[in-house]
Amino acid sequence: MTSLLSAHWEQPLASGKKTRQWNVGTTWAGRMGRVADYVSLSVDGYYNEVDDKIVAVPTMFVWKMSNVGKWRRMAWMSTLLRNGLWRKPGIWG
Repeated sequence: MTSLLSAHWEQPLASGKKTRQWNVGTTWAGRMGRVADYVSLSVDGYYNEVDDKIVAVPTMFVWKMSNVGKWRRMAWMSTLLRNGLWRKPGIWG
């Protein structure tokens, strides 16, 4: 992308984008008695905010780079892991 921002394309350099990012997460792990040998549950949340996002805009023969407004993104991710068989008490011992 750096080469596209160069003066070689006869356009002024686009200024760099500014970002702010946050991540919050938690994890619980342990045994669930006779239900499973080991269980792990993780939940993470993300927030990303970008000012002066760099965008490529097509023109007749040349793509031009410019800074465009604000961009925000929120996301979350969860993971559930287990080790061993899922068992109902009393069936397999």
